[in-house]
Amino acid sequence: MVKPVSEADQQLLAPILAQKKDEAQWTGWCAELVKKKAEERVVVVGKWRIYVFAITKSAKLLRDAHLLELKEIKSTDSTTLVELVFKSFSIPLGNCAADDLITAIRQSYEDVFFNIPTSVKFKVSVTPEFRLRDVEGPAQATLAKNCGGFSGTYQALGDFYGIPARADICWDMDNLLPANHVKEFNMKEFEQPVTPNDFKALVDTLHFNTYFIGFVARDYRLDKDSMKVVSDMIGVNTKMEELVLNRVEGTASAFEEIGQAIAKNRNSALTSIDWSNNPIKDPGVIALANAVSAMPHGVSNISIKDGDATKKGTVTLCNALKKNIEVARTLTILNLAGNKLDSDGSSALAAFVAGPNALRNLDISGTSANLEMLLPAIMRGCTEL
Repeated sequence: MVKPVSEADQQLLAPILAQKKDEAQWTGWCAELVKKKAEERVVVVGKWRIYVFAITKSAKLLRDAHLLELKEIKSTDSTTLVELVFKSFSIPLGNCAADDLITAIRQSYEDVFFNIPTSVKFKVSVTPEFRLRDVEGPAQATLAKNCGGFSGTYQALGDFYGIPARADICWDMDNLLPANHVKEFNMKEFEQPVTPNDFKALVDTLHFNTYFIGFVARDYRLDKDSMKVVSDMIGVNTKMEELVLNRVEGTASAFEEIGQAIAKNRNSALTSIDWSNNPIKDPGVIALANAVSAMPHGVSNISIKDGDATKKGTVTLCNALKKNIEVARTLTILNLAGNKLDSDGSSALAAFVAGPNALRNLDISGTSANLEMLLPAIMRGCTEL
């Protein structure tokens, strides 16, 4: 029979969990196999961590690990034996309520990481399978009222990275933004400065978030590491329709990496891309072109004003616009101002705009465009301009 956790035991654990800013979701006595000897332990499943304690007259935290460090749960044909396999160690446990423990771990994970694909989650090797009880993430009605569970995931990631979650941001996500139906994640909306560490935790939270449909950084400096964080997010997010990185001081290589990430994300929902006022140059524009050429839903807005691209980049982009047959009916805004078209770029753009298209705003100022070549094409195809 599994030994129950007494109220006195709970009181010994409470101060340590409070120091960790965590709350027990499940607590149980287990026997840990240490050097072939069974040692009594108390296992606590928190909101985003698993803890192992030794309890005598006081509670001693022996080890703990984040749920994101968990690689596998193993429990074969026994309701009292379970092994928790983490990235750097494993914990074999016996004489415990294994099914309750497994359910508690899976439930805590679903509470904060419910949108993570199964392929990314820890492996569950439990037999027979009927031991696996149903666990569910937050209800859709709840997610609509808290920005898709943003603050819970953000706090969990903050704990994982060792970055304290900002209470002001959590409050905004749980109250202000959903109350005003704000679906755009705008870096300028936060009253207090966001540090690079804050930025990583916030943007990583957007990886599988399904509430926000736009990411906006305008007149907001992003260093090399922050641009990589954006690239990682946009490479997996399937709900973002708008990406604004306007005057963020990113480098051409950073924008090239983001363009490559968009291209690799076959489930990307992006339709509006504004990279204006950055030296994205040819590498960034070519990477964007490769992404646009493969977008199955087309694109509605492309703005690369003052991107410092030569005709090599603009030719590639204009060819991509023509190659993707969806773009002709979806693209309404195209801003190439401040990039060089010259004769070759003008020819490539003319080939696109000569056919029927939906363009309503076309800016080619400062591009050295060949207007004798472009104007007749615009007159033929751009009936909405």
